[in-house]
Amino acid sequence: MKNNKLFVFEFISGGGFNQSEIPSSLFCEGFAMLKTLIEDFNALEFDIHALLDYRINHLSEFLPAHRIVQVNKDDNFLIKFKEQLQETTYSFIIAPEFSNILYELTRLAIKNSSIVLSTELKGIELGTSKFQTYLFFKKKGVNTPSTYLLPFKELKLNKIQILENVCKIKGPLLIKPEDGVGAESLFYYTSPLEFEQNFKSFMEKVDDTRNHVVQEFMTGRDLSCSLIGYPKEKPLILSVNSQFISLEKNEPNSEYFGGETPTDNMKAIKQELSKYLPSLDETMFLGYYGIDFILEKNNRIHFIEINPRLTTSYVGVRNILNVNPAELVVQSKLLQEPPPFDVEHRYHSTFLRVELKNLKEFNDSRFHESILPALLKEIPEIITPPIQLQSSLNSNHFSPYSMFIATKTRNKKSSHEKIQEIFRKFKDLGLAPIMSSQYMKKFLFP
Repeated sequence: MKNNKLFVFEFISGGGFNQSEIPSSLFCEGFAMLKTLIEDFNALEFDIHALLDYRINHLSEFLPAHRIVQVNKDDNFLIKFKEQLQETTYSFIIAPEFSNILYELTRLAIKNSSIVLSTELKGIELGTSKFQTYLFFKKKGVNTPSTYLLPFKELKLNKIQILENVCKIKGPLLIKPEDGVGAESLFYYTSPLEFEQNFKSFMEKVDDTRNHVVQEFMTGRDLSCSLIGYPKEKPLILSVNSQFISLEKNEPNSEYFGGETPTDNMKAIKQELSKYLPSLDETMFLGYYGIDFILEKNNRIHFIEINPRLTTSYVGVRNILNVNPAELVVQSKLLQEPPPFDVEHRYHSTFLRVELKNLKEFNDSRFHESILPALLKEIPEIITPPIQLQSSLNSNHFSPYSMFIATKTRNKKSSHEKIQEIFRKFKDLGLAPIMSSQYMKKFLFP
């Protein structure tokens, strides 16, 4: 029977990087989304298929899928992607927006007559472009930071033209890829003058093959909301999430490393969001998607981006609800109507990418034979098991162990206590979290 077969594809772990280095941070988030989504659809009795990169095929034991196909180094992963589409009825695609990857994979799924349970093309097309999203927000009359396009290919790296656009921002500013994801390749400057003073350094580090935007930097809380969209109803706000984002001045080393949900004062924030969401006419976003926004101290909301896909916060959101969110996805995509019951918050979750230093210098076999089983037994909050990825396909140099964890506790205080307990267990097993005291103080233990 093909009717209940679902192909769940996550680009980073599913072979999208099979011929290049796998980015460690993106892999941890990607595998965490893949694992949790497979678990949730598995609970709905789907027969699940997935692809897995050959370098991480040993992690297949952690995925409750019915069929996992390995993507090898020399494979064209698109061929195996198409094969799985043809063998299944439904598909759910998790992929980055850059280079139109998410759009093209979704288009390919539709072309192969797959019933797509992730966001469809119209929403992806808008959400992929940060500048078009800005224009969309402006058209709908909601607060959004001033944003200007830096079309590098058209400007031909002309310093004067670039500065003209940057100087339209009067205060602190961000420069980021127009189709970027998360905090990827994000530059922060305190003023246009500081940017001008660091222009040479910027041009040496920026990816000048991609268009960028310059955006007014807003001071406030970095938040996101996770939503389920419907064709004729206002979207359902599943949760409002805090985002842990580290900004590094004048360098493209800013990064997103997790968050927590629900955020403080979520009820009041949700009420404020509900005033704006109907005016956005988001019926093009069906199923699960997210919106990033800044909340100022005066509770004014500034909409930043629309994420037309499953986001990392899903691994936390699924832990706090009274319902399986995959069930809500199916209802929205197939029945196209809200659930006949209230969606409630019952728990709190802190979700976090962690890097670990091997204090006792275990060899690879000892780590996998004794340390890893002990970790998984002692710490059920582990979503992506610790893994070391080579820095390149032709190198023997490995990065630290990277992993992803998510708590499920009664409240924020107990979530933070659980994180502290987990870190103590790491150290007892000879593994030290690589985190700065500033990071710990700012996000977890204020």
